[in-house]
Amino acid sequence: MIETLLFKLLKYNRKLVTIVLILLLLFSASETPAESSPQNYTIQRLDGRLVVFFESSWALDEIVLPSVSSDLWGQNLECCAAMIETAGKQLIGSVSPQASGMRFNPTGVASDSIVITPLIVVAATTAGKEKGRIFFRGVAAEVRALENEISELAGRVSDFQRQNRCFSCHTALPMAMVYRNASAIGLNIDHEKILEIGRQISALQLGDGSFFFPLQPAYGRIMTTLCAGAIMAVISDFSSEFIFNLKKILPLLAEWRVENGPTSSDFFLRPLFIGQPTAAFFEAIIISTIYFRSFAEPEGEPDETLRLRLVELSRWADTMKSEPVHRRIVIMMGMPLLFQFSHDARPAIVRELKEILMIEPEGRRRDIRVIAQSLLSQISPEVVANIKPAGQAQSLADEIWGCLESIISARSKLQKN
Repeated sequence: MIETLLFKLLKYNRKLVTIVLILLLLFSASETPAESSPQNYTIQRLDGRLVVFFESSWALDEIVLPSVSSDLWGQNLECCAAMIETAGKQLIGSVSPQASGMRFNPTGVASDSIVITPLIVVAATTAGKEKGRIFFRGVAAEVRALENEISELAGRVSDFQRQNRCFSCHTALPMAMVYRNASAIGLNIDHEKILEIGRQISALQLGDGSFFFPLQPAYGRIMTTLCAGAIMAVISDFSSEFIFNLKKILPLLAEWRVENGPTSSDFFLRPLFIGQPTAAFFEAIIISTIYFRSFAEPEGEPDETLRLRLVELSRWADTMKSEPVHRRIVIMMGMPLLFQFSHDARPAIVRELKEILMIEPEGRRRDIRVIAQSLLSQISPEVVANIKPAGQAQSLADEIWGCLESIISARSKLQKN
């Protein structure tokens, strides 16, 4: 399917092929497997029991003990039943007729060691059954903690939307970004939770395609619609069901458009909602999602007006390069669609982003801080790996941005290594 997509793109625009390849590299390939296992462990004997030590803490989902192992039970002996203790939990298993080992399912209990107590040991009845090593399946404890945090935060965002019959730009948007970045590094996340958030938002769309809340008129119609569309566009990574909702927004984008520039804006709240830069970022996400999705459809034909609009937005973004970095950091989030830079410009961009984190007052805000780190993770991951984490979160939005910060930090460490 990817080959077909690239062939179609090459037919229409060579520059877009480069952009799609970059996007595929950034978001499609997982950098770590969703599940792995502790490869290195040591065993100590203690009063008839075996203590297995790992080099770090692991959240184990499955353990299989070989029934015949001279290292574990002794020469020519077979263990038919055993008990495992880990993190205060006890599990008992025995050899089944269909297997040559004992299977245990700790269901993600995190620990840096397990204790094995053999319960029934007999003389081995069959030669050549030696299995040797213990099999583990799980993930590093900090990875599982991050997966659990994502699930819990998504549930809270969904509960808020359900109770208030609206959506919060300040929680739903970073939550969608959390899922996109978590998926990119191979975390095991529940897609249904982010899809539910998307479905709640899509259900609020009005007949003309817009989003507007009469009880909160200050949020406006234009920026609320753009933000809702951007959120659904990001969630479309996990399902195509929101493309219909995005297409309903397209006529409004043309209506609200400022000539040769982004759409107008009717809501301002620094540092993220700063007028045209934010409008351009949201519009580019919506349009690119629809445009690139059409290439993936068997009979899909791209809308040339969408490609031209992306080119127009990119040219407008180029005119913002002389603006202070706090004015264009939202545009930089649109990399590579809105923001590209030369190799020679890289040191200056890294310096500006580091100044936001280290010097500028806005760098103390969770959202700006994480956006700067996200950009640095793509431009200079070794810098992000050395940034100290932020302080205590003050709100649900802070917690979500903090979760995204943890994902970006983990990704940067992988890239650095």
